[in-house]
Amino acid sequence: MLEHLIDTASRIALSYPWLIAPALALLALLVSHCLWGGWPDLWRSRRVVLPVVDRLADGDYDDQVDVVDEHVGVDVDALVAELPEKTGLPLSTQTFVGTIDAPPAQVRAEFRSMERWWPCWLASIQYEIRDGERVYEVGSYAFRSGGLLDPRQVHIRLTPREGGEKTAFWSHEEFSPWRRPVAHYRGETWSAARGVRHMASAFASDDRFEPSNRAVDLVDRDELTSA
Repeated sequence: MLEHLIDTASRIALSYPWLIAPALALLALLVSHCLWGGWPDLWRSRRVVLPVVDRLADGDYDDQVDVVDEHVGVDVDALVAELPEKTGLPLSTQTFVGTIDAPPAQVRAEFRSMERWWPCWLASIQYEIRDGERVYEVGSYAFRSGGLLDPRQVHIRLTPREGGEKTAFWSHEEFSPWRRPVAHYRGETWSAARGVRHMASAFASDDRFEPSNRAVDLVDRDELTSA
């Protein structure tokens, strides 16, 4: 019975791939509201789960994949080979927005309280290099002006600075993985400039915010210095 369900679900996924992400998004939204009263922030869970996904893509679980592959009517090996990189990507310096004088835990709470901001469950975990060491992100959020299924989003990542006393912002604008997953993972129309500009403008009036040189170049200098 289970094998039949897996086989059927796999065939539907291959035949109608554009329906998968919106359907999962709606299901996740309903479940999260029933269980937690809202969209939970799973950044700690992502730190645990996504390295396993990378190990799967790297072939560490090939024996287990072969067992599944023998019992379903799709090429599981091929699907695994298409898994995107989830933990080995460095943050692009072009996406650096600036820093805010607040610890990551406080910043995460602020983003969770803002309307039209959603924790990013599907995003990779990226890192910046500080003093020769990898410093991984500690939060990931997306602004979708039209709600959860808006096709576009401004994605922001948080990394700790100064021993966790401050928080760095990294941002880009792109297609949403919930609405346009193929375009999202291909990076179609991905833009660091639009993301940096959006976030720098949004925090221009916040006295705690110190913009990066790139943010100042992208946004009216008077807007950032006089706010």
